[in-house]
Amino acid sequence: MPLYVEPRFSSSPVGVISKTTFNTLRSSVFLAVFVAGYQTQICIHRNIMLAGWSVGNSKYLYWLFGLVCAVVSIMIEQESRRAELAMYVLPKAAESIYKILYRKNIVKGVKNWDVMMFSVAMSLIMVKKKKRHIRSYQIDESFRVYAFCLLAMNHCLNHG
Repeated sequence: MPLYVEPRFSSSPVGVISKTTFNTLRSSVFLAVFVAGYQTQICIHRNIMLAGWSVGNSKYLYWLFGLVCAVVSIMIEQESRRAELAMYVLPKAAESIYKILYRKNIVKGVKNWDVMMFSVAMSLIMVKKKKRHIRSYQIDESFRVYAFCLLAMNHCLNHG
């Protein structure tokens, strides 16, 4: 149990445990719906191909399946967590796109790519966390943290 829940836990342990359990189940259902929906769409598509109704097996079709499943499953998760999930997925998507472009020789190798993606992800998370408790000095601090992460990323790219 996280430390920041402790005051609420001591006053209402049953409420905190039930809310935590519900949120855990909701996140599990979110992931399960995505995986089950994606696998179902792929199985249906392959059965259609075996039946001879479709001749194509394009990778873009699988991207479309993933997009449909992502949109449907994200609606299960509570609205306040959707931005956090997007911030988690954004660096992963950027890394995937980079690897695809690198394999096709469209971009050259970027030194310390993983450090750069980590810096971007951490700066997004820090800015998001700071904006939850908005005061004017905290907004300034958020931008300082973001600028520091960008400077660290720039240093890693230039000096390896």
